[in-house]
Amino acid sequence: RVGINARCDEESHTIKVMIGEQTYTCEEDGQMMEVPGTEGRVKFECPRLADMCPDLICPANCAGHGICDYSMPNPECRCFDENDITPGCYKSFTTMGPQVGWDEFITANGSSSNKLTWSLFSNKLLHGVIIFVSIYFIGLT
Repeated sequence: RVGINARCDEESHTIKVMIGEQTYTCEEDGQMMEVPGTEGRVKFECPRLADMCPDLICPANCAGHGICDYSMPNPECRCFDENDITPGCYKSFTTMGPQVGWDEFITANGSSSNKLTWSLFSNKLLHGVIIFVSIYFIGLT
């Protein structure tokens, strides 16, 4: 029996396949590798880098804050924010603080009972929740 292992090599953007004591470097997707000393009887096909090592090619699909440039030998993200040089455009994220706390919403609508405090991070979520809570509290009266 021979053990077969594979690992992603971030530095060279390749897959290293270890068969026994021998290491093979997959330079491209689908590359056929022949194991020496087997007279061509033992071969293997290199897996796709994107499948085996998804973090090496446009991690998290550029987090929705950039596009993957496949024209390069090693595809990478081109972030919409030119100052963001992170591999997956992670620096481009912005977080919004709470727009309105539940205490303020409930007090503004004439009720001081059933106070809840929640943090909301987007206006879309805030509007949807306010409509839901308004209907819910109307049903309680």
